[in-house]
Amino acid sequence: MPVIFILTFGNTDTAVRILRRACEGGMTYFDTARAYSDSEEKMGIAFEGMRDRIFIATKTQATDPDKFRSDLETSLKMLRTDYIDVYQFHCVNRCYAPGDGTGMYECMLEAKQQGKIRHIGITVSRRHKDKQLCTYVSAFKTRSIGSMTQR
Repeated sequence: MPVIFILTFGNTDTAVRILRRACEGGMTYFDTARAYSDSEEKMGIAFEGMRDRIFIATKTQATDPDKFRSDLETSLKMLRTDYIDVYQFHCVNRCYAPGDGTGMYECMLEAKQQGKIRHIGITVSRRHKDKQLCTYVSAFKTRSIGSMTQR
């Protein structure tokens, strides 16, 4: 939590210094979100030229395909990368499914097929039932985070 706080509210130089030190100390998994102020931009600056050494996770709160695509392109630009290791639907108020009429499930799969994301994730509120989440995760055929480390 302190790193997120610094990334969100700290200045860029401080955030970059902390992120690089964390990486030098062995940290390889870094999580952010479009909603966390300018944290994606700070991570992009910190890890430019080091992409092969880290895993990046970020999130979107988009609820329609146009916003989803816009968020994804913005995240890729701010993070200074051509792919995101884990792209997550953030604090969703529903579980998207194939053919549900929203197009969100299809957008995520399309981005994965294009190589813009490697793994699909979801962060959920407590309102969701476990059965809904299990159905959602099963539908995407996601792999565990552990399998990500074996590129």
